[in-house]
Amino acid sequence: MKLVSTIKVKTPRIKELINMSQIFLQATQFAINRGFEAKVSNRFKLHHLVYRSLRQWLPADFACECIAKASENLKAVKLKKRPILKSCPISFNRNLFTFRADNIRIATFTLRKRMDVSLDIPEYYWKYLDWRYQTLEIITDKKGRMFFHITFAKEVNTPSSCGNKFLGVDLGINNLAVCSDGQVFKGHKTRIIQHQFLRKRLQRKGTKSAKRKLKAISGRQKRYMRWVNHNVSKQIVASADVIALEDLKGIRKNRKG
Repeated sequence: MKLVSTIKVKTPRIKELINMSQIFLQATQFAINRGFEAKVSNRFKLHHLVYRSLRQWLPADFACECIAKASENLKAVKLKKRPILKSCPISFNRNLFTFRADNIRIATFTLRKRMDVSLDIPEYYWKYLDWRYQTLEIITDKKGRMFFHITFAKEVNTPSSCGNKFLGVDLGINNLAVCSDGQVFKGHKTRIIQHQFLRKRLQRKGTKSAKRKLKAISGRQKRYMRWVNHNVSKQIVASADVIALEDLKGIRKNRKG
């Protein structure tokens, strides 16, 4: 059985990383535009359509990562409208970077050589450092801060005995989770609505102080829901040996009407 985890590490806004982000964004948008015009979202068909053009900007591995991003965005809208990207994470496969505990060496497509970036990994993530690193994404958030998202994987032995305590879980929106043993985890809808009303009121106001307040609360709701989901999942996992979830794959395509 494979365990996978992603760590998030802040990195300074290095000029080279900023330039790479802009070029990767432009290249991905180019691939999206060509795919949308040709009504192609399949990754392999899109590859044949844009690869040669992208190679004028990017090395081969980066061109393939760019095509994968474009395909994801086109599939997400089902080719009904042209996706316009404001930002796009730079994706690195294992061939494009080398990870060490105190620094990371990444391939570049502007300098045409590898670049070392120092890392300050929080102690909480040290437990993953002996796992095998897999992929890297460089992400810029709304405030212009840059982060490395590094994915690690580890093979572990599957337990020979699964235990005898089974639990079925149904996931939803109004109720985050309803368990077969009667537990119900509420969706904390009231707090979300309060955040939405506050945001709308500040946006209507449009003053400098309102804009400062909007900036201050930016991401607060997202962090709150991440905290709620984390705590709910911990409670569910602690209450059973085996957990069964409904397979909802393809539900949008299969529904009638």
